[in-house]
Amino acid sequence: MNHFLSIFKFKITIFYIFFVGLCTFSFGQSRNEEIKTDTLPKPETAKAKLPQFRAGAQIGYAYRNAYITQSTYYSNGVSKPISNSMKEHLQQLNNNICYGADFSYFLKCNIGFGVRYTGIGARAESSSVVFPFEDGSEIRSSISEKSGIHYIGAFVAIRNFLSDNNHCFFGSVGAGYLLTHNNTLISSSEIIINDHSAAFVVEVGYDFFITQNFAIGLQASMFLGSQKYYTYIIDNGYIKLTESIWQQKRINLSHLDITLGFRLYK
Repeated sequence: MNHFLSIFKFKITIFYIFFVGLCTFSFGQSRNEEIKTDTLPKPETAKAKLPQFRAGAQIGYAYRNAYITQSTYYSNGVSKPISNSMKEHLQQLNNNICYGADFSYFLKCNIGFGVRYTGIGARAESSSVVFPFEDGSEIRSSISEKSGIHYIGAFVAIRNFLSDNNHCFFGSVGAGYLLTHNNTLISSSEIIINDHSAAFVVEVGYDFFITQNFAIGLQASMFLGSQKYYTYIIDNGYIKLTESIWQQKRINLSHLDITLGFRLYK
């Protein structure tokens, strides 16, 4: 009996020591966590300042839509369709390389304004094409053509950053000045056609930030414009003639650009 009581008291003593030690350890851990919590910096509640300046440069592909449907010529005031060989030649000018640059400034409400330049260029060569003239005559000859469209104008833009500020979606609308230049060599005669008119642009895009100030982006732009007057120079090696021609039907200069760009934010 005494031996049983001794064992029971011994177990009670061990349990008491273990319980007190566990409580002491738990209290110490809680105290340490409170001390660590008190020493941690308070979380930042202020939102990061968004960049206000954006400069970009881009290069990509441009499709000049409705080029063939507008390709008619006029003889004695009558519109006539062009030949199949000329259509095949002009189809080569539908696909273009485009390039450009823009600069914009954004307000705190993520609405901004800026200026942009965009150029597209295309080449086409055909060995045998029926080429019409304004007086109704036609010749079959080789044709080498270089075409360029240049746009400069202003725009208004809006943007939206995602929560982590690593992604930005934007869109813009603008208007400006459109300059066209076409250099065509028919046999030994060179025809240079120049024109200028107003144009409108609609654009949407996406930027992905690689660093705080540098991003890469993808954008699509639609340019709307046409020409009704143009001047040309014929140079056969001996004489040059400059004339102003009024087109009874506007020539469609609209084109769609899809470009990859590099952006600098500040």
